[in-house]
Amino acid sequence: ATIPATMDLARGQHQVSVEFTGTQAHLPASASTNVLVWADVIITLDPSSTPIVTRSDEIYAPIVYTGSVQEVGGNGEVFEDLVLTIGNGSQCADSREGAKCFPPLVITWTNGNFSLTATAPYWLNVGSQYFAVDSARNDSNYLNAGTVSKAVFVQVNADIDATVEPIVEGVQEEIGVEVTIMAQDTKSGIPGIDVVVYLYNENNSQIASQQRQTDASGEVIFDFPADPPYGDTSVWGEITLDIVINDPRISTQSTQDFEAQRAEGFELKYAYAEEQSQVSPWAYIVVLLLGALIAGGVVLYRRKVAADDLLKDAAEVFAYTAELLAAGDAIRESIFTCYQDLCGLLQQRGFLRRDFETVREFEFAIRQALSGVSEDALTALDNTFEMARYSREEMGSQHQQVAVQSLTRMGAEIEEIQKFPQRIQLPS
Repeated sequence: ATIPATMDLARGQHQVSVEFTGTQAHLPASASTNVLVWADVIITLDPSSTPIVTRSDEIYAPIVYTGSVQEVGGNGEVFEDLVLTIGNGSQCADSREGAKCFPPLVITWTNGNFSLTATAPYWLNVGSQYFAVDSARNDSNYLNAGTVSKAVFVQVNADIDATVEPIVEGVQEEIGVEVTIMAQDTKSGIPGIDVVVYLYNENNSQIASQQRQTDASGEVIFDFPADPPYGDTSVWGEITLDIVINDPRISTQSTQDFEAQRAEGFELKYAYAEEQSQVSPWAYIVVLLLGALIAGGVVLYRRKVAADDLLKDAAEVFAYTAELLAAGDAIRESIFTCYQDLCGLLQQRGFLRRDFETVREFEFAIRQALSGVSEDALTALDNTFEMARYSREEMGSQHQQVAVQSLTRMGAEIEEIQKFPQRIQLPS
């Protein structure tokens, strides 16, 4: 037989006696046993417990529940220092039906009442839902576990950015608006938020409006086609606009921030085509003259750079050949190599054609390229080349000395030319 414990029984150990008074056919009998009486509990939440919380906000809109835990029956005792949890479903400590608890949790007890403070976690969905406060089973007080649910509305702090496409006269005259709403805690877009955009003319009369919802990325785009387009100031004047977002899922703090943006206004910028000014013909003449001078200067500068490079390269050829001769290298071969290197330089710079046939062409080209060098130095160089190329006698130390002097003189005069670049004659 099952006999329920009466509500007046105190919690704890009791002795239960069973007596049978007997019948005409049965003798009387009795028995006793010890039993434990447990009590259910009722969790009461005060009306002041927060009905609206903001996700991930532990400062301005945390979860704050106050209440008490009392036994059912017995003496109706109110208890303190029990283990309480809060989550998005009952028995969150056991993950019943996927429920999760909200850590961290701060609980204080005063005169049989508790104050529970927690932060709504980032993974909660925004909108209406239920939170559950659980009291764990307490073996020392023979209390069963208890739970209570409370309806709550979860909001989220959001960054709201509005971008208004500027109007460019004659180029882009359609009005376009883009609004993005992102959760601050997850950096993810908030879908399904209603956004309304209003357009007003210069008389502050409403001429158009649109209402749309943000997509999965938290973005919504508005376009206002019209014929003629709203950006045509000759018809509509300069347009002003307003953006309204009044969704309860957006936190009070974020709504206030957005209202501050609205108070400043959402500027629709206009860029007008500049009127062409009357330009004097003399201005064009001055511009042409300046252009010609600049172009001429650029040409002269480039030719000067080319001439400087030629002088530098030629000086290196002369210096290198002089070093070879001074070191005792083959005289005829060193001089002839110098001649070939100079021919290559003159051909690269356009002073000497690649298929030239006579020595006179070379002599003319080198005088044109190195016009600042004295005729005596150039004649000595010519004689050195002719000596190496046409002389049949064996070249000895005397020829070596003459060649070194000629090459050294060429290098010295080129060095002087580089100090005074105005002496250079550039090829046409």
